[in-house]
Amino acid sequence: MNRKNKNQKGFTLIELMVTVAVAIVVLAVGIPMYDRVIENSRSVSIINQMITDLQLARSEAIKQQLFVSLCTSTTGSSCTGGNDWHDGWIVWVDADDDGVLDYPSEALVVRDSFDGDWDLQIAIGAGDSNDSIFSYEVSGRYGKLTSSSGDGEFSIGDEGASFILCKASKYKRSVVIAPIGYIRQPRDSDSDGIKEDHNDTALGDSSCV
Repeated sequence: MNRKNKNQKGFTLIELMVTVAVAIVVLAVGIPMYDRVIENSRSVSIINQMITDLQLARSEAIKQQLFVSLCTSTTGSSCTGGNDWHDGWIVWVDADDDGVLDYPSEALVVRDSFDGDWDLQIAIGAGDSNDSIFSYEVSGRYGKLTSSSGDGEFSIGDEGASFILCKASKYKRSVVIAPIGYIRQPRDSDSDGIKEDHNDTALGDSSCV
C-alpha cells in the first residue's frame, strides 16, 4: 500500500516565477561584470607585454652596447611600418649597425597581433607624432633608429613618449617612457583623478586616435 508523504512539497507557480526573475537579474548584472573583468585582465596583459619588451630592449642596448629597437610587424619576420602596434611587433638588436632588421638572427622577441577591437599606438614628443619604430641607444636613452646609406642613424628623443592602449576607441591603459629611457606607469601629477601621458596631457578616450 502506497502512502503519501505529508511533508513533501513542490514549488508553487509564484515561487517558480520569483526564482526565474532573480536568476534573470543575476545574469543581467553578472555577465557585463564578467566581461569587464576579462577586458581588464586582457588590457593588463597587453601593457605588461609592452613594458617587459621595453625593459628588455633598454637593458640589452646597455649590455651589448648596440642599438636595440621595437618595430611594428604584421608578418612576424620584418618591420612593416605603420603605427598599428596591435598588429604585432618585434624586438631586435642591430648587430651590424645598418638600421635594418636581419630576421631571424637579430630578433629577440616576436609578438603576435591582438584579438578583438584593441588598438595600441605610440605618441612621441610634444605633438601626436606617431611612429613604427622605437629604439634604445647604448646609454639607455630612447629615440628612433633609421637606415641611411647602409648605416644606422639614431635620433635622440628628448620629450618622452607614451604607448596608449584603447579598445573600441575607449582608453584603457598606457605606459610612459621618459627622455632618459626610464619606463613607468602614467601619473596623476595634479591629483585631479586623471592620469597624464609623457607630455602631461590628460589620458582618456580623446587619446585614442
